[in-house]
Amino acid sequence: MFFKESNSPKPLPTNRKQLFFELVYTKSREWMKISLVIFLFSLPLLIWLGINSLTDSLLISQIDEVSKDEQAQIIVNIFYRQLIKNGVSIPFYMLLATGLGAISYVARNLVWGDMNDFKADFKKGFKENWKYSLFLGLIFGIIINSLSIMNWLIFGFQNQLGIIIYAFILLIFISMMVFGLAQQAVYNNKFLHLLRNSMILTLSNLFMNILVFLLVLSPIGLIMYFAVSLPSAIILIMLALIGFGYITLILTLYSHYIFDKYINAKHYPEMVNKGINNKNTNINA
Repeated sequence: MFFKESNSPKPLPTNRKQLFFELVYTKSREWMKISLVIFLFSLPLLIWLGINSLTDSLLISQIDEVSKDEQAQIIVNIFYRQLIKNGVSIPFYMLLATGLGAISYVARNLVWGDMNDFKADFKKGFKENWKYSLFLGLIFGIIINSLSIMNWLIFGFQNQLGIIIYAFILLIFISMMVFGLAQQAVYNNKFLHLLRNSMILTLSNLFMNILVFLLVLSPIGLIMYFAVSLPSAIILIMLALIGFGYITLILTLYSHYIFDKYINAKHYPEMVNKGINNKNTNINA
């Protein structure tokens, strides 16, 4: 029953909550495909971060066993390794972003009921969105790595307050990244216009955005918390099998709700509530 596909015509869901459960039930194979694709595009980044996490853990484990001068040298070594790790990771963020750009197009078609073939839609999404996605990945990679270095310089090594502030600012930029990827699958905007819209959409509904992204992306946060360990491996396997797909579904539906509220209601009324029963023009969650 979990993999059942429904081909009989049905009335459109009346809100995005109903649409979510309908897509979970009727399109489970597609969300599994999306999960696998995202996992494959993120694999180089995950491997690179995992290797560096292991080496950093080995260095940290030596701190209590050496003198204060040697401890300082270990921390300096970790910092320099962080610089190298950050620089090398940027192309991996760019690769991941190109995959997410194509997936955003596939997810858009799924929630709009316009999808015909997963492979064809993925290829079309990749062809249409790879340039902007690449630049979004470049910008995000630079930002996330710059934040990491600034956190080290301002708050020092493993400071809890610094980690909390870093996570909060990171969620803001993740929100902008998600809105940017979702926008390019819906609208035909110039890149700077896309960036401006992403910033406005993020800041206009800041605390709701932070809460949504914090909850939805919490499994990824758990992987970072447990680092290279059995719990993180189990969570990653679950994400690769189905989790990334459902995260994509939730964030796509949420992005479209935000687009309806701040863009479509004023500029594209015919797109309001697209994919759900929009006999009236009220914006449904």
